[in-house]
Amino acid sequence: MRQWGLTFYIRVNLQGSFHTYPDVGGPFPSLQETHNAIDRHLEGRWHPKLRMGPDDNVSTMDKVIRRCLYWPDGRIKRHTKSSSTRAANKRMHQFIQALVDKYNDDHNLLGDLALKLKDVLHYQPICENHIWYYHLNFTAKTKEADGLHSTSDNLFFVEVKRMGIGNYEEMLFSCFCMVNPDNGKPCKGCTNNGTVDMKHPDTDEYFAGHLDAYLPFGCFGKWSDSDDDDKYVKAREAKLRHMYELTVMRFACLAEFGCLEIINFCGLNACTTPVCT
Repeated sequence: MRQWGLTFYIRVNLQGSFHTYPDVGGPFPSLQETHNAIDRHLEGRWHPKLRMGPDDNVSTMDKVIRRCLYWPDGRIKRHTKSSSTRAANKRMHQFIQALVDKYNDDHNLLGDLALKLKDVLHYQPICENHIWYYHLNFTAKTKEADGLHSTSDNLFFVEVKRMGIGNYEEMLFSCFCMVNPDNGKPCKGCTNNGTVDMKHPDTDEYFAGHLDAYLPFGCFGKWSDSDDDDKYVKAREAKLRHMYELTVMRFACLAEFGCLEIINFCGLNACTTPVCT
């Protein structure tokens, strides 16, 4: 959901029902009904000041600025290290919960026998031969084989391969196993990109991370300078207003040279779709 800056994960169980992460109800009998439920969920999250129509008493400039500054639910569009880390942690927890539920479903692990996700420890994207993978470490509660109904926290490693491009991608796990935290092995893909504490199984149990490669340059955006939301919004709004005014002045100057028809066409685009960085 790029318009919202949100990610939804959809899991299909063995009976063909669809589950969503985060949960928006269900399970659903079809993918279309799943999409409809997500749309209804998002529809209820619109912030009143951002649900703007042609009859609203809001100037075109203010509409453009609001859409550049905020997501539809009112969250500020920015890229601080702290906010991005929180969002990534929340997203990865939902993602790994979907993987754990898939594993439990595939292996018919029900009730006390099911893995129960506890903590997400590490996650690292890896790009090799133009294919993206994720390496993940997390802890989960598992039932001990002692007949006493006791449980213990165990460390797991998962490798996921990302398939597809655009709004919809398929995630396939190629490795899902328990690892020993004391002798888990590193891989080049994680170590080269800063996740040196990731624990892996033997190298022949997963695909990515064997090449001496790094993430593509520029795949992560630049951090904002400050965590102060009010300060950021005021500075960003002033910059956007300045950009807008320069655009209007530019096309006004072109009008003096007989380009009015082009201005009327381009002005709509210039007013409604400025570049937001």
